[in-house]
Amino acid sequence: MTKVSVEFIGLDEFRDIIRQSPKAVQRRSKQFAPVQSGRLRTDIQSEVIENDMMGRVYNDVTYAIYVHEGTRPSPGRYVPAINARVKTGMHPGQRPQQYMRQALDYVRGKSSDILANRIQKRLDLIAKRGLTPRR
Repeated sequence: MTKVSVEFIGLDEFRDIIRQSPKAVQRRSKQFAPVQSGRLRTDIQSEVIENDMMGRVYNDVTYAIYVHEGTRPSPGRYVPAINARVKTGMHPGQRPQQYMRQALDYVRGKSSDILANRIQKRLDLIAKRGLTPRR
């Protein structure tokens, strides 16, 4: 039985795409983020972790999760010290504004296209040269 194996040489260019992706999501998140004071947009950060094969995009502003995920309708705020509600009526809630999700989806699509193009170019180059068996 013939054994076939494929060895990828030069994975650094693929690692570069992965390494650059968190920064790309950060930049795109800043474009999609809603702006009132600018603090939410300014605090979007990114980092590459685990041997350059994983990244993280995050926001440390305390209200970021409420803007991103939204809030449900709720009654006026209760203050235990005075045993009363400060505001009457219902807060209508806030619709989610998932700026990071939008950015991730956008960059994920672009990265897949770039990666697919680079793989295709590499395969075309191999096809031109011809396969040489390794022993």
